Parts: sequence; structure tokens; C-alpha cells
Amino acid sequence: MSIFPKRVAKCEDVIIHFKTVNAGKMKMLNYALTIIDSRGSVIDKFEGSQLAIGTREQYFSHYTSEQEIAGKNHARTKMHLDGRVIESFSSIADYYYVDDIEVREIDFIGELIHFTLKNKSGEETPYQIIDTEGTVLIDELLPGNAKREYQINGQGLFLKYGNNYIEAIDAKEQRYIKSNGIRWRIADGKVELFDEKRFEIVDVDDNAALIWLKCNGINEKESLARIVGLNEEIVMQYLTKLEAMGLIRKV
Repeated sequence: MSIFPKRVAKCEDVIIHFKTVNAGKMKMLNYALTIIDSRGSVIDKFEGSQLAIGTREQYFSHYTSEQEIAGKNHARTKMHLDGRVIESFSSIADYYYVDDIEVREIDFIGELIHFTLKNKSGEETPYQIIDTEGTVLIDELLPGNAKREYQINGQGLFLKYGNNYIEAIDAKEQRYIKSNGIRWRIADGKVELFDEKRFEIVDVDDNAALIWLKCNGINEKESLARIVGLNEEIVMQYLTKLEAMGLIRKV
């Protein structure tokens, strides 16, 4: 079994790859995959049966809700075959982290931005602070349940952690970032978006696709308008539509 990504923020998806191999005769296999949070509570469960012959692969998706506790979660698998109980051979690595860092006490002192980061997970958490150009200003680890204060000279700062989760620290304008689980490709000379949750192609026009591509959590409305060559009012209409479709979210 494998889990990816290994680190997520809340309201993101974790994909669990479940693989069985049977080189013998075809048999019926019953399985139960349980996800357990850092307090030992079961927060999700997948059960089923399959014919075990050759190599079989399945993918399960777990959505980390806003109510989920930050910390280290484990996935435990039990398979029943011929009266035997078999556990995952990869059980030592069957875990992932739900990261949650809160920005507190934001204050402006002249050109300086003062703020505090609070790790709401009991696990050490990697994070970055970046500027509007995407330049990494700070790349550190925050100990479990710890606080850390910063005083930085600059404007347009963002906190980045988990699976590329981005949150604005001091942005005066609303910014947007692509939703997780949306992929893109070039097909017949145009950008095509694919929703992995619904397993379907999302129909958008060329301008919407270009705006979606440039929603990186850093570009604000003015920058997007300049990049795509449209006025800000039209760009805002596209952003509103893309957000309603679940393709982008505010940061």
C-alpha cells in the first residue's frame, strides 16, 4: 500500500493505493482499510471483497475535512483469505500528516509586518514564507504545538505548507489558487481540465482555462488581467464562475 501525498492541509484529498498479489489459485479476498487519526479514533473506513488472482490494484480517496484533527494519521489494512488475517507489508510506512498552521497577531509597524505562526499539529511541520514573486524567504520546521514570531520587511507575504497549500498573510486583495484534484492537459490545441473526484472533463473556454492556469495563490486580479489581456471586471466574472465550479478557491 502507498499513500500520497504524505502531507496535506485540511480540505484536501489523500489517495491510498491498495495492491494485492496472488500467484496461486483464484480465491475470494475480504478486506478492510481503516484510517485512524492522531488520537486513535477511526475517521474513515473502506470495506469490500474481490477475487484474488494475479495483481489487483485499487485506489481510495479520503477527504480531510475542516473538523479533522491535525497530526499523523495511519491507514491500517486487514485482509481475510483462507481463514487467515493478513496485514499490509508496508504498514510501517502507511501514514500521512494533516498539517495546520495558523497565522495570528498580524500587525504593521511602518514597513515591517509582525505576525505569529501557531502549529496546531503535535507533529513537527515544514513550512515556507514566500513573497509575491514566489521567492522563498523562510524555509523552516515548526515543532509540534509551537509558536514562532516573525517581523519581516516587505509586502505581499504568503504561508505555504502541506501539499502546496497557500494562505495570504498580509494580502490586501483577494487571491485564488487551483483546487486540488483538478488536472490539465493539451488536447486538440486547447487546455482541457479534468476533475479527478468526479472523474470527468470540465468544459471551460480558453480564457477561463488560461485564468485557471495562472491562479497560483499569488497573482491578484490586476496581474491576472494583465497576463490574459482582459479587463479586471471580466476577469472577476471568470474567477467567480471558476470558484462556483469548484476549480479554484480563495487564499
